[in-house]
Amino acid sequence: MRPEIDHYLEHLRAERNASPHTLRSVRGDLENLRSLLAERGGGEPDVARVSLADLRACVAERLRRVARASVARQVASIRGFFRFLCREEALSRDPAARLGAPRTEQRLPAFLPIDDTERLLNGLGRGGAWAERDRAILETLYSCGLRVSELVGLDWRDLDLENECIRAFGKGRKERIVPIGEIALDAL
Repeated sequence: MRPEIDHYLEHLRAERNASPHTLRSVRGDLENLRSLLAERGGGEPDVARVSLADLRACVAERLRRVARASVARQVASIRGFFRFLCREEALSRDPAARLGAPRTEQRLPAFLPIDDTERLLNGLGRGGAWAERDRAILETLYSCGLRVSELVGLDWRDLDLENECIRAFGKGRKERIVPIGEIALDAL
């Protein structure tokens, strides 16, 4: 099963442009599956012999050990892996096609209340290059609703002054255009 895992990871890296973090996560998920299947079968698993029942047993075992969100991510990795093997004609049937993922709690993102945001910005003070830089950072984060990783990746060429928007690159290297407010533009 290791050669198939390596082939799939190479596909994700070369053709899907997956990030190193994604590749590490998927490798861990699939190696964990390989290990659980080896325990069940008493040896190195053969992908052609994996059944839906085997996969369900592995998911049930993982649910006893880790959080539901982690198992849901692992199920997504497993589905992608077997779908890939079928597209590559390494398998004639997809044992993961009907594999269900555990439901995870849908939470709204946490945000800083406006009073706390104003206190934070007022606490920066005026003058000095560092205070102005920090104000520009916080105003941009607040105005655009960016992730910190998106903000860190910004460059001046990502700022469109004419249309008052920013081009940000988020998770999975996805590009999005985000409006930016006048106060943040002034701070920048």
